[in-house]
Amino acid sequence: MEEPNPAMTAAVRLGPANPAAFWLSAIGVLVQVLAAGVVLVMYPVSLGLGGMMGYYGSMNGFHWGMMGAYTGAAWYWSAGLWLALVLVVLTLGILGVAWMRSGSVGRVRRGSVLVLVTAIAALALMWGFWIGSVAMFVGAVIGLGTAQRNQ
Repeated sequence: MEEPNPAMTAAVRLGPANPAAFWLSAIGVLVQVLAAGVVLVMYPVSLGLGGMMGYYGSMNGFHWGMMGAYTGAAWYWSAGLWLALVLVVLTLGILGVAWMRSGSVGRVRRGSVLVLVTAIAALALMWGFWIGSVAMFVGAVIGLGTAQRNQ
């Protein structure tokens, strides 16, 4: 039976370099994805597109209700811009978490930096869903510390 090549077994490492960093970041990204879904579902409701105060209601609505005025396309433009930014940030976060799962020190470092930047950007984009950003931030810092130690 052949002896395994030590260089090959060190290069092919299954699992993340630091499981705590990976899982904290992954849970943080998952929370941000769920938060984006909640905001996306609740956005039309917050515009009042139904019910007594809604679309044709007397207190609000798109059709010059007693207390409301036509809101126009500005709401939809801002929602589209927000959605585009959220998709970019979450995609970068998922990519960073995937890189953190790698056994390569360089990829873990790049993934940690990407998750760190994503955590800061997601904090501004998610309007109070800060627990995901905090988990991503802590996971990224742990990942950077692991990458520095393993160098």
